[in-house]
Amino acid sequence: MRLEEQKNKILRAVEESSDEFPNHLFDFLSTALHFPNRFYRKASWILVVKSFYAALSHNSYKTELALFEPTKENKKGDTGSWEYDGRALHLYSHMLAKEYGWKLEYIYNLKLDYVLPLIQEILLNDQLEKEFQWTMSERSSYYDDKSKTAKANPLPRPGWMQKHIDPVKELKVSKIPVGMMPSGNGYTSADILKAQAS
Repeated sequence: MRLEEQKNKILRAVEESSDEFPNHLFDFLSTALHFPNRFYRKASWILVVKSFYAALSHNSYKTELALFEPTKENKKGDTGSWEYDGRALHLYSHMLAKEYGWKLEYIYNLKLDYVLPLIQEILLNDQLEKEFQWTMSERSSYYDDKSKTAKANPLPRPGWMQKHIDPVKELKVSKIPVGMMPSGNGYTSADILKAQAS
């Protein structure tokens, strides 16, 4: 974090054409490479620039995090700004560590068949707690003008908690009304196959 702050000072000094630019650059190199500040003041500018880029490359964080590049605006429901590769591992490790007080070394050695039910229980418990708190808020119900009664407005549940609907079983077969039938000569699948064969 100190290097990040010093890098920002260097960038500001360049933008403002400040005389403090060399001092900020030497401070950065001294912090990154653990050489005394006076060493860089005597070195050639090529060595200083090469050292700066080498230190910058070695100490830069490879994963793009919103923490380091915050966006000014975030659309409602947009999580893309803080998504990164490998987030699921960190998210679930954090959940297990927070819930059970386990160290990461212990969590990483657990079997998947043991870990996944625990994660589901944590998520389920969190959702039920949110639903309980939601029932105490004014937004948990609304007044319906048509029926002149209050109706419940439940907190939406994530997809994995909702009832699984089998589209084949839930499909209702109904006849097409005559008025909606296509006009003209209708072709069946058998007619189409005969035409293709000939």
